[in-house]
Amino acid sequence: MATSYAGTKILVTGADGFIGSHLTEALVSASGEVTALAQYNSFDSHGWLDDLPEPVREKVNLVRGDVRDQSTLERALGEYEIDTVMHLAAQTIVGCLVARAITDLGHTVVTAFDGADALDIVTRENGNFDLLLTDIRMPLMDGIALALSVARSHPQIVILLMTAYADQRERASNLEALIHDVVLKPFTLAELKTAVADALTEGPKRKQ
Repeated sequence: MATSYAGTKILVTGADGFIGSHLTEALVSASGEVTALAQYNSFDSHGWLDDLPEPVREKVNLVRGDVRDQSTLERALGEYEIDTVMHLAAQTIVGCLVARAITDLGHTVVTAFDGADALDIVTRENGNFDLLLTDIRMPLMDGIALALSVARSHPQIVILLMTAYADQRERASNLEALIHDVVLKPFTLAELKTAVADALTEGPKRKQ
């Protein structure tokens, strides 16, 4: 691997799949501290992980459970002090991981299903939030539309956007007066915590 993962505490979801098992093996070979999340089943099978060489399997922390179960994710993240997640499972868990990272900083987090739901929540709570963290690409109402609406009605809220797409970041560049920053995916939990801390510290100063 070109990137150095030596000593990095990594959670691999979908590790029991073909690609996930090979990624797990490669990360162990790169001296990463790997925790593998494998789907629970009644056959007590670890999927493709069972085919890895025994010396590799012995170095892997195995967590059995459903990636959609928040308690399973929180246990894995906390018990093994994960700082990097490689998400190969089919289900979406980014929202859960983001919420956990911000909660770790001591903040109260309110989550939404999509942009329209987020706007409803902000409106219902009369804008009583310090930070809006949102992905740009979402169904119903995207993050740009959400940011514009929130900034117009509640300008005191600091806005932090996330995206993995260069074209979406370009769209956000036209909103520099309204948003604090754009966090590029993929990011580590540590990088996200730093971005959130900076937004909450420096964002209000920019709005003065």
